[in-house]
Amino acid sequence: MKPLPHPLVVDGRFQLGRYDRPFPKLNFLDASPRGFLRRLRLKEWQAFQFSDGRYFAVVALFDAKFLGLVQAKVWDSETGTKHLFERKVRSASMTAPDQILDGRMEWTSRGASMRFHTELAKDRARVEFDLPATKTSAAMKARIEIDYAGTEPVVVCLPFDEERALYSQKGVAPASGELVLGEERVRLDPAQAFALIDDHRGFYPRVMQWDWLTTGGRTEDGTLWGLNLTRNQCLHPERYNENVLWRDGRATPIGPVHFERSGNEPGDHWTIQGEGVDLVFEVELAGRVDLNLGLFESRYRGPFGRVRGRVAPEGTEPFEIDGALAMGERFWLKA
Repeated sequence: MKPLPHPLVVDGRFQLGRYDRPFPKLNFLDASPRGFLRRLRLKEWQAFQFSDGRYFAVVALFDAKFLGLVQAKVWDSETGTKHLFERKVRSASMTAPDQILDGRMEWTSRGASMRFHTELAKDRARVEFDLPATKTSAAMKARIEIDYAGTEPVVVCLPFDEERALYSQKGVAPASGELVLGEERVRLDPAQAFALIDDHRGFYPRVMQWDWLTTGGRTEDGTLWGLNLTRNQCLHPERYNENVLWRDGRATPIGPVHFERSGNEPGDHWTIQGEGVDLVFEVELAGRVDLNLGLFESRYRGPFGRVRGRVAPEGTEPFEIDGALAMGERFWLKA
């Protein structure tokens, strides 16, 4: 993977578009206009989703500038158990890197930690966390290695308006390592397990909101696949979006999609439709964060479940999905 010949911002302007390589520098603060208040509007986070066909998990470090969030969610689809570690922290307790060719984002506090090391220049990344038991989780610990060799990433810079934009890089790749949940040890075999990266920055509006679905798995012949579908606040989604289907390392673009929901509780379902997309996400486990701190307010829904349906990007063979583990988000945040 070779870096692009230019950073994200050149002469004060975002380089809008979709790319297949990481930016060598995520220089958001070089965008016009500059200033201290502008810096406070920059939201930055890294997240990884991983699964082995039984467990589906997400770990995230989120810097909203007014507040930070450390989150780890692990769903056992066989037992219905969810382990949830969630802690609101000072924004200053974590710092997102200005590139992911060799970057680190981490949080540590009194024996608890979460660390992401992205080495996309060497086609690899590592996720480590060591989190204490809480009322909603057993103690959780993991070291996961992700091998991006042969994986085509999707790198986008999408406009909110003439002065504001978001950047995101996503990709699916085999994962190996170990996940520990209390006394239970789960070995992640790269022949089955995979991880999805979500590296993200953006000058978001005062109210941030989006719809999102991510899933992946292995076909009967062992081919790794992944899917990312988002409906966000960006202008001209028919041109600027991050929707993609990965099959055997290759990323195929998908057009804009629309989300509808019957609810966010077990038994409810979401429909996701667009040109070549006809999917149903069946909710099996609810997830929500409701928080009102005045300047900071969250109405987040993040259920786990299964996806069924069909994805047929233009010019490709249709891809059938039958019960793959997935997570969805209805994200609303005022910050």
